[in-house]
Amino acid sequence: MDIKVEKVKQYNSTYKNILMVDGMPICIVAGDKKTSECIQYFSGYNTDINDGKIKKILDKYRKASVN
Repeated sequence: MDIKVEKVKQYNSTYKNILMVDGMPICIVAGDKKTSECIQYFSGYNTDINDGKIKKILDKYRKASVN
């Protein structure tokens, strides 16, 4: 499992982080701290993810990576 983060510049000069697993983008996250928490959660650590949509996506791919 290869986890990468790509920074993408938006039209209003802000950046978003795209969380990619094995070369496939799985979610867009704003902020480095939230990106770090998502990577920790995806890697199996207990981290609080407050965004329900992102947590649902991470759970889906987390379960798939275990099988």
